[in-house]
Amino acid sequence: MEMEDEEDMGHLEEYDEDMAEWEEQEWDEYKRNQIVGRNASIFFMTVALLKAFYHYNILFRYFDIPNFWDNSEVGDGPNWWKIANYTQHWAGSVGFALMGVSQLLSLIIGLGKINYIIWGWGLTLFGLAAFSYQVMAGIAYERAYQVIRPRRSRRNGNNDSDDDTPSTP
Repeated sequence: MEMEDEEDMGHLEEYDEDMAEWEEQEWDEYKRNQIVGRNASIFFMTVALLKAFYHYNILFRYFDIPNFWDNSEVGDGPNWWKIANYTQHWAGSVGFALMGVSQLLSLIIGLGKINYIIWGWGLTLFGLAAFSYQVMAGIAYERAYQVIRPRRSRRNGNNDSDDDTPSTP
């Protein structure tokens, strides 16, 4: 009976050594993942804050020039360039600032789930703002084209506004 107990003890010691080695490997991998995750969080936080700074810079530095929007006013009605740009840059500045702050809070106090939600919704809403920017910019391009096209036709001595080819004298 003692022989069996010693044999069982030998197996238990081998098992304990294997478990200790496995736990050490798992712990090392866990620490590596923590470092990689922290570095990724710092990277995403930096990118988000730089994007927010970019949008704030455009909003409060460039758009603040008194005659900044003069050349974009075409015809009667709203200035679609101005509306499109304000939409995109306000959405970007607020959205990316929130994403950067949530990433920072996630690093400091571990709000991973809230951070995930903010990034998911933030990127979705910024995507919608970018889409609305494209629509409004398209309207602005079309309005500018409608104003410039008849002028070009008259300048070329052509009364037909549908003819885009310049006439030769």
